[in-house]
Amino acid sequence: MVCISLERDVEEAIEYLSLKDKIREEAIKASREILRYSTEATRLVHAGLYEEALSNIKKASEVYSRTTAQLAEHPDIMYSGILLGSVVEFVEAYVTYYVIREGRIPSRREIGVDPVSYLLGLGDVVGELKRHVLDLLLKNRVEEAERIAAVMNDIYNNLRQVNFPDALLPGFRHKVDTARRLVESVLELIIYSKNTQIIARRVAG
Repeated sequence: MVCISLERDVEEAIEYLSLKDKIREEAIKASREILRYSTEATRLVHAGLYEEALSNIKKASEVYSRTTAQLAEHPDIMYSGILLGSVVEFVEAYVTYYVIREGRIPSRREIGVDPVSYLLGLGDVVGELKRHVLDLLLKNRVEEAERIAAVMNDIYNNLRQVNFPDALLPGFRHKVDTARRLVESVLELIIYSKNTQIIARRVAG
């Protein structure tokens, strides 16, 4: 009797874990899709190919929504970290696109992600915006660069209010420290560019 019960329990455990393993593999595949669409969207934004970038953002969003719905009954897999890296990239691409195209920071609810992914993604957005500022300064579009720098500063000032251990927000403190340095360097570059323009006008005049 004991052996029969043991065999049944082991069989049930194998069946349970086989299902979990299948769902986990599907989540990994979805995570890779989200990552691919998101990184491509960010690349396209910097290339000025905004329609293509938005198309990739929408594809990433669709995969993410479908995956979270499928994992609703499997929170152990949902919050295991499988999706975290790719969703952070998704947030980064989404926010970068709308800051550059519309000058606004999308809310977490608009994007439809969890608070941790949103905060971590925002931390990475600052680096992408610095890249855009540098492109603008190379084209002498200083006023536009100033507007983007103001958004960078706004993101940093909000993120630095958040203070939780890495167990809850992995790598967040490092992102905030990096954001501070990026904001400072961008502001210095803008001041230098404005001074250079002033000198150039005086020389030309």
